[in-house]
Amino acid sequence: MLLYVGLKIRVKNENILCGSLLEEYKKCGYLFISEMFENGTLFLSDSPKGGINISADKSLVEPIYDDKILNVLREKKRIRSRLEIEIDDIENFINDRCRNIEY
Repeated sequence: MLLYVGLKIRVKNENILCGSLLEEYKKCGYLFISEMFENGTLFLSDSPKGGINISADKSLVEPIYDDKILNVLREKKRIRSRLEIEIDDIENFINDRCRNIEY
């Protein structure tokens, strides 16, 4: 099962939701994954960028794939490219800065 931040999901059991997220889920029929963790925990939100979150195990959700998957892939690649540039800039800064420090 392919899961990623920003993906629309359905929950297998509405009992894991409460408050405004439950209301939003009942209104729209889906939530978004706003954060993912290596241990299989997801943050679910009414917005792909986060906000109010509730945690859930990935086994409790069903992905909703739509025809925008290629747009998602392009956006993820753009984000990765931007992060690679930022990482290179930080490494260069550290390397330049460390060369000028005398011990």
